[in-house]
Amino acid sequence: MGGERIPLQKKNPLRRKHRLFSKFECIRNDAHQRRRSLVYSQILQSYDDVRIRTNALERPRVES
Repeated sequence: MGGERIPLQKKNPLRRKHRLFSKFECIRNDAHQRRRSLVYSQILQSYDDVRIRTNALERPRVES
């Protein structure tokens, strides 16, 4: 899925955490980001499918 990546918000430099913890947090944020973009693309895909289907249903009615 080649969706454009939403840039992560910059962390507050004043609230410093342990180095290892921040590394794991980055990994977790990345996974969350990927999952969210995947869900978003699936929603858009289903919306497109519904729109195409309704267009196909409406087209004959307009012609007749």
